[in-house]
Amino acid sequence: MTVHEISHSRLRVDPDGPSPAEPLLALDTGVPAGGFPAQRISALARRGGILVYGDRAAPWPTTRLLTFNGRLYLCGPWVEGTTLAELVSSGGVSDDTVAAVAQGMAKAVETGGHILCNTGTSLVTDDGGVLLLDDELAGEINRYLPLERRRQTVFPYRINRLLGQSAGVYQTGAVLWHLVTGQPVCREPTEEKSDQCHDRARSHPAIHRVAPRIRPDVARSIERLITDPDDPEGTRTIRKIAATAQNQGIGEEINDEEARRRRQAAEESVRKSDRSWARRQFVQHRGRTVLIAVVLAVLVGTVPFQIIRNRLSPPSTAGLGPVDVATRFYEAWQDFDHAVMDDALAKGVADGLMKEVTNVFVMARVQTAYGSEGNIVSAPDWIAAGKPQDKLPYGPVITDFTVLRRGETETVIVVDYEMWRPDSPDEEEGAPFGTVSVMRDRLTLTTTRWGWEISEIITTMTTPPTAVPPAAPAVSLSPGSETQKVRNEA
Repeated sequence: MTVHEISHSRLRVDPDGPSPAEPLLALDTGVPAGGFPAQRISALARRGGILVYGDRAAPWPTTRLLTFNGRLYLCGPWVEGTTLAELVSSGGVSDDTVAAVAQGMAKAVETGGHILCNTGTSLVTDDGGVLLLDDELAGEINRYLPLERRRQTVFPYRINRLLGQSAGVYQTGAVLWHLVTGQPVCREPTEEKSDQCHDRARSHPAIHRVAPRIRPDVARSIERLITDPDDPEGTRTIRKIAATAQNQGIGEEINDEEARRRRQAAEESVRKSDRSWARRQFVQHRGRTVLIAVVLAVLVGTVPFQIIRNRLSPPSTAGLGPVDVATRFYEAWQDFDHAVMDDALAKGVADGLMKEVTNVFVMARVQTAYGSEGNIVSAPDWIAAGKPQDKLPYGPVITDFTVLRRGETETVIVVDYEMWRPDSPDEEEGAPFGTVSVMRDRLTLTTTRWGWEISEIITTMTTPPTAVPPAAPAVSLSPGSETQKVRNEA
């Protein structure tokens, strides 16, 4: 096998053998060879892709994977073409190229199952075809791309939260924007900043600010793909762009004065949009801060009053025996019910714990005040739900409850439990997780005029905090599974 490097992203592979064989085209995935990412790409590689020519599609099967310069390459039938990344970096894109890309991406949005992977692992053929990869294969390639590669080939064309057809329509608009203007919509170093940039760009695309000689109807159509990717007419808009590029071209001859007028009009439109965008951002971000401040003021003002009122009236634990009081205390802790916990405690006992639970209660209420559901949940509920990645656990999980001594005026109980607390997000996975400690409380309960109360808590830690990540979907690589079988074949 002989490998010829055509460009930084394309190889020509000539198989060895006694008889002449057709060469193969190898496209750089950008994914490093070796390790779990390579296994995932290998498992899906056989799904290959399709070459779209207008309304016609032809299969482009990947016959093997090749490792070259430490990266994985998809090998398939030889076809003359250039990757989109090479096209947008070269400038001077032809009308036929714009038409081909628009037709291919319209097919992807319309039918599903195959998508434009990214501008680095893509191809526009010399005879007007566009390579689309199986959507799951493309998704895994993009997932495991090194950050620098994603910055160049993914971030400028995608909004992370958009899915399905909306994601395809927006990607089409962003790719076409780059092709016709020579500049990307956004170029940011992180996914978060890129999403923020795209959000802002959607309020004022204004192609004529960058490329005033683009036909106004083409400019409006591309802008519509960016501003409204959820439009059910998105596919029709893409095909309209393709037809115009093919039949009339994307540009028009205008004099310098008209170009200046278009640019000034676009810039004025952007300035107006910026002011509107700034107001929306203030309401979105500062409005939330104001709401939180109001809720906090109400809650902080209410909590002490509630505690004082409880001191002047029978507590909710009145009439309960010592075991029931201790049980009610831990149940209330799991429910973030600081008022019931305070009812079970003598004055001055476990003040630090009460402050902690009150803070958790306030945070949970504030989250609920401006969202449909808070992300802080009781530890038993979190565990029962399978340790979901979007929730933070807090509270005790009781493992043992023992009455050591029971008398008429004093009872001693030992409670063993796991104590769960939220921890900072994992930098690699970006998902929140919790820490768990093994604890033991020695409770002394004494009688009062209302019944029983906890007059002393001695807490010891038997195992220090250990970080426990949330549950993640398992990937089966066991021999005989479909994933393993495909990987071995590839």
